[in-house]
Amino acid sequence: MTATNPTPAALAADWIACGGGGGIGSPASNGLAQFLLTDFPREEPQLVWDTVPLIVRSYPEADFRSDLATEAKAVCGTLAAGPVEDLLSFHGKDFIDRVEREARADRRMAWVLGGTWRFEMDGEIWNRVRQVADDRYWARR
Repeated sequence: MTATNPTPAALAADWIACGGGGGIGSPASNGLAQFLLTDFPREEPQLVWDTVPLIVRSYPEADFRSDLATEAKAVCGTLAAGPVEDLLSFHGKDFIDRVEREARADRRMAWVLGGTWRFEMDGEIWNRVRQVADDRYWARR
């Protein structure tokens, strides 16, 4: 790992500052978000999991339900299709229980799971993701 012991809070703040990974290299970014996209899902899965809810909870639920484009949708949509998808592909058996609990407790996490693709998840993990995912927004796209 090339980043030196980032905290979940620092990683979440950088992910948000660079618009969900799309602005990596921007002046607002300290460069940590690139590791959430590349190294951390495979090498530091607990750090990824500790970071994901911090990012998701940074936005009100209404921002996910709005018909308008919102920062929450951009930042958390990239989170869904990147770190969350990778975390569940590489370490699904270790994290699926926590992911399911979070999605049942917080509709914003269910929204994120709606934007997650199967990638390398095994069938059992993917089926469990699909059971708690909220696809309503994603089906309109």
